[in-house]
Amino acid sequence: SVMMLDLKGDNAEKVHLFAKSAGRESELIVIRPSNALKDLHGKDVIPRSCFRTWNPVGGDAAPETRATFLLDGLNAVDQATHKTSNSEYFERIEREFLIAALAMFDVVYGQGNVTLYHLYQFCFDASYRESIANDRRVAGTDAKRYFEKAIEVLEDDQKTQLVSGLRAKLAPIATPVMQETF
Repeated sequence: SVMMLDLKGDNAEKVHLFAKSAGRESELIVIRPSNALKDLHGKDVIPRSCFRTWNPVGGDAAPETRATFLLDGLNAVDQATHKTSNSEYFERIEREFLIAALAMFDVVYGQGNVTLYHLYQFCFDASYRESIANDRRVAGTDAKRYFEKAIEVLEDDQKTQLVSGLRAKLAPIATPVMQETF
């Protein structure tokens, strides 16, 4: 296969033409926002079957695995991350928070149906977070117990501080425009 990440769309057409001339058009995989490349008349330049999405929080892996992949990816691209003695503590807290959030999303939305935008909203919007954490379907789960013991006991400003780092890391890739790619 030929796989490419093309965020602006200016290289996909060239690679598509090359793959087509080599008889490998069906092997081309393009990852880009909107999952399409159209000409001025709205016609697909590259077949839609060539486009894929990437959703590290969806899928059927355990919440622990998905949380790890997401945090590793976010930390790898976060140019502002400087390792300090406190970094490991906050990464552990973020990981625990993500694992519990993903486990609750799996129960509420069904496994594989959550996106980065859902997760961003969960970090940003306290009422949305409460609606998920208080959904009757998550009652009695380890994730719900985590939120009862570690999150719900905090003051509002402490909750905000707890998720602010994670929210800041998610913000560039969880915008409504980027949501189309998930």
